[in-house]
Amino acid sequence: MSDNNEKNDLQVITRNAEETYRLGKNFVSSLKKGDVVALYGELGSGKTVFVKGACAGLEITGEVTSPSFVIMHEYTGRINVYHFDFYRIKSGLELETILLDDYFYGDGISFIEWPEIAEPLLPDSSFKLFFKRLIEKNKIIEGGRVINISAPKNRRIKGI
Repeated sequence: MSDNNEKNDLQVITRNAEETYRLGKNFVSSLKKGDVVALYGELGSGKTVFVKGACAGLEITGEVTSPSFVIMHEYTGRINVYHFDFYRIKSGLELETILLDDYFYGDGISFIEWPEIAEPLLPDSSFKLFFKRLIEKNKIIEGGRVINISAPKNRRIKGI
């Protein structure tokens, strides 16, 4: 998609992990410091692969991994990335200890896997991405994903 055809909502189909990675890498052209990106989807749906691509697009070097057991990884690049995983968080009270506002309204970009528990705390300006496995003719396409991207009202998805 060219910048002349920017949109608020977009559905993208990726057929393998490499395409999901590339989507993340291209998606960061839609982002700026202080943005929050909520990533919804079941286990293995491509959320972390997407974040790896986004980090590459932001010139982050080093390994990008899922922060499932530590809640958050911070990566330094052209723009800092705060990669959250709230899969193991069971209540909103647990989130209070993380001081999310420092990240959500800071100088980096926050990517949140399993954001459901934090929805009341997400800024209205958050991007929301919904990942599903690609199914064609009643068969799961291994590595294929359907990714629905929703931008906040005053923002556009570009570069995809």
